[in-house]
Amino acid sequence: MALVAGEAGVRYRPRWQDRRFEDYDTVIAAAEAGLGVALLRMPPAGAWTERGRLARIGNRAEANPAAHYLCTRAQEQRGVVIALSERLIAAAEAFRQG
Repeated sequence: MALVAGEAGVRYRPRWQDRRFEDYDTVIAAAEAGLGVALLRMPPAGAWTERGRLARIGNRAEANPAAHYLCTRAQEQRGVVIALSERLIAAAEAFRQG
């Protein structure tokens, strides 16, 4: 679900001078430097908010429609790779269930 500015009661019209960054670390650095606001993911951005380097604006959160996939080479047979994959999948499932 994407956050639309109008849904938050904000009128937004992009301008040519608006700063936009594609790299996540650059987005965080720009917000920390006071160049504007950043749309960040929690919990990864939590370290910055916990240390007081960034401040969260409001409590609204939106679901992330992007999916992540665990990939290995086709026909993977190495036991350590399979075991690690299974642990990562289990950890993601536990996190998802809260």
